[in-house]
Amino acid sequence: TQRTRTFRTRALNLSSIFPHMLQRSNSFDAAAKVSTRAHVEKDYFVAKAAQATKTASQCAGHLAAARKAQAEARAVWVFPSNMTVEVSTDSTAPDQPSIEDDGWRRSSRLGLIGNTAEAELECGDCDPPEEHPPERHHTRCGICLQNVWSDPHDVLALPCCTIGYCGGCWRTLVERANEESDVTLARCPTVACRGERRAQPARRRLTKDQLLVPALATGLRQLDAVQIPAVEALQRVAELQCDRRSKRCPARDCKHMQLGNPIYPAMSCEACGLRYCFHHGDLHPDVSCEEFRQNVKLDRTARAFARKHHTKRCPGCLRSIMKHGGCSNMSCACGTTFNWDATPVEVPCTCLNLYKNKKLHLWGHPPCHGASKLAHVKLAAWRGALLAASSPVVVPVALVACAVAAPVELASYYKVKQRVQNKAARHHARRYQQGSFEYNFRVHGNGRDQAVRRLPWIFR
Repeated sequence: TQRTRTFRTRALNLSSIFPHMLQRSNSFDAAAKVSTRAHVEKDYFVAKAAQATKTASQCAGHLAAARKAQAEARAVWVFPSNMTVEVSTDSTAPDQPSIEDDGWRRSSRLGLIGNTAEAELECGDCDPPEEHPPERHHTRCGICLQNVWSDPHDVLALPCCTIGYCGGCWRTLVERANEESDVTLARCPTVACRGERRAQPARRRLTKDQLLVPALATGLRQLDAVQIPAVEALQRVAELQCDRRSKRCPARDCKHMQLGNPIYPAMSCEACGLRYCFHHGDLHPDVSCEEFRQNVKLDRTARAFARKHHTKRCPGCLRSIMKHGGCSNMSCACGTTFNWDATPVEVPCTCLNLYKNKKLHLWGHPPCHGASKLAHVKLAAWRGALLAASSPVVVPVALVACAVAAPVELASYYKVKQRVQNKAARHHARRYQQGSFEYNFRVHGNGRDQAVRRLPWIFR
């Protein structure tokens, strides 16, 4: 306090000289209080640090004891004894656990009785140990992205991939395959598996095991969401797709498939009642199949349509297919997969492609893919006719243009030639002093020919 008063008095005496000293002296009491509080906090934190050190030492002791107990338990489990453990229900036995306190069950759960040790339980009519069901975990369906139990009755993953799909999605795939009579719609929907199937070579007919994998049929029967009759119907559809006598209804809204007889080609759909032919699809009651085939060949309208739209026939069912876009890997409704570019055109194009996207192009567009030789001949003849027709006008105009442009081009050529020769001569005489006899001789005299002879022939 005495020091504080002295300091304040000195500050007041020096205020006339140093005015800022008075303001600093007023804050000295607050600074003293802060210093005292800092010492108190220091003592508090030192006490807390000592307490924390003591707690850490105690935890280290407990941890060492736990590790020792763990090592002893591991030694007992790894090297079990062959003793016989007898548990009696007599409550008078002090050293044996009784059934009432469930001691032997706890021992068996903890692993104290088990492994290679022989345990004999003599407890009369007591209950057997509890059996807990195996633990299940959730998995996410690859289609609907819902979490389902990873149980054979709830989810199915085929051997071709590891992605599982729930029973509801499999039920939807099976129902759609049965409605459209196409087993390929119920196969593994994974993108990688579908790509591998499309990469396989085209086949006209597949076997039943190739269409409906046995693992798929077995897995569908185990799913709770899929009914057994639906799986049986899917198997019947697979059998029909493998049979050469099976035909699909040609109606647009009906995809029913049934067996037919090639000897008696007249058929009637069992689903919609439509009558059609076994060989051609369209019904021709008053005409035989051979006559109908000849009429189709002579049908100019059909051929013109096929030629205009570049239709191609499926190698499996021989149906006409029209492509509007996409890749070249095609999949027909009959289950046959083929390459569009490798399949020949049904009716080769013989047109002269002057129009493209509703725009006229007088020179003509290149022929279509798979066009006949007649189309190439037509294009060559058309272009030759254009050149011949335009020659009476083009040739005189070209001659006049050449007559006008030739002098101009020759004059510009001689100017460029003279400029190149002068530059070459100056470059050849650069080692001589400018204005000397040697320099003038090589630039303007006969020595100029030595530099000109080194230039290309067009500038000589």
